[in-house]
Amino acid sequence: MKHWTIQCLEILFVGKFRIWFAIYITSGAGWYLYKVSFAPPDTLSKFTETIVGFMLGTAIATVINFVFGTSQSSQDKTKLINGGEK
Repeated sequence: MKHWTIQCLEILFVGKFRIWFAIYITSGAGWYLYKVSFAPPDTLSKFTETIVGFMLGTAIATVINFVFGTSQSSQDKTKLINGGEK
C-alpha cells in the first residue's frame, strides 16, 4: 500500500501536465502584466510593450483556446470515437 502523500501527489500531478502547464503560463503572464501595469511610466520601454503584446496575443490566448476551445473539444471527440478513455 502506498503512503498517503504519494497517493495525493499522484492525484494532483499524474496525467495533468497540460493543466499545470496552463496554470504556470497564465499565472506567470499575469504576474508580469501586474508588475508592468504598476511600474513607473518612465521605466517602461518599447521592448516591454512588445512582450505584453506577445503575451496577450499569443501565450494567454493559446492556453485559453486549448483548454476551453476547439482543440480540447476535438480531443474529446477523438476519445469518444476511439471508445472512451484509454
